[in-house]
Amino acid sequence: MIKSSKCIIVSFPHHLDHLVPISYYEKIPLVVCNPKTQEALLEFYPWVPFTMMNQFEGLGKIDEIISTSTSETPIKGLHEALYQKAPLMVRYHHGYSDKVQDFSSYDKVLFYKDFPNHRLRFYHEFRDLMVKKAKLFLPKKRGQSPLLVTLTWDSPEHTKNLETLLKHPKKDLFLFRIHPIRAEKTLEHILLEAKHGLQLLSHECPYIYPFLEFAKGVLTDRSSIGYDALYFQKPLMVLDDVPLKKFSESSIDSWIEACLNSEKIVDHRYMYHQIFG
Repeated sequence: MIKSSKCIIVSFPHHLDHLVPISYYEKIPLVVCNPKTQEALLEFYPWVPFTMMNQFEGLGKIDEIISTSTSETPIKGLHEALYQKAPLMVRYHHGYSDKVQDFSSYDKVLFYKDFPNHRLRFYHEFRDLMVKKAKLFLPKKRGQSPLLVTLTWDSPEHTKNLETLLKHPKKDLFLFRIHPIRAEKTLEHILLEAKHGLQLLSHECPYIYPFLEFAKGVLTDRSSIGYDALYFQKPLMVLDDVPLKKFSESSIDSWIEACLNSEKIVDHRYMYHQIFG
């Protein structure tokens, strides 16, 4: 039975990877705000039910709205004006880079501990479908598994980190996944591909678990992808000074060496809570 007193609002395709599994397993209606996110759902999650905002008949009954972006908080005022009641705005924390500076506009904040790891469960259940779609986004004619580089959009060290990677003699081993916000605002992905000839993983695909499984290692700054990489037991390098760094290799060179020498076969039934507690 659908829990009609709550709904999940999603405005950005790259938030689907976090919110779709919660909607699917908690049976909370997934409400989509725009055609771009609708297109991504139909392309990458065609088996998942959702409703467009302008067609959601149960909106007036909603007591809680779960979202991952402050751009969605004005919905509370609109809801109050239309239905004479203000629902609780609930923030679902979706990564370390989701720091607390904008949580004040919410009534409640949920963290990973508030739900089981539905993302991992979802990936296990639909892995074959997701891998089939994900392979279309991997660069062609690779000689080996990529070393995945995932830089976020708001790291204060982003420019410095990027320059360091571009100067590295083994940069041809890297597969860059630029954060969708940065890609769309700065067109950095075009510069990296055209000027530097780097291999890019399209930011249009909201999945991350298939690419973590394909990669031989992960390099990031402050992305939640780093935490997810621990599950797959791949060598991890963290550039920014964040808590995740304690799981990291000591340098880019040591990370590359660990990636190239890693032949470990990972049992993907390994339980997530054994890493995260």
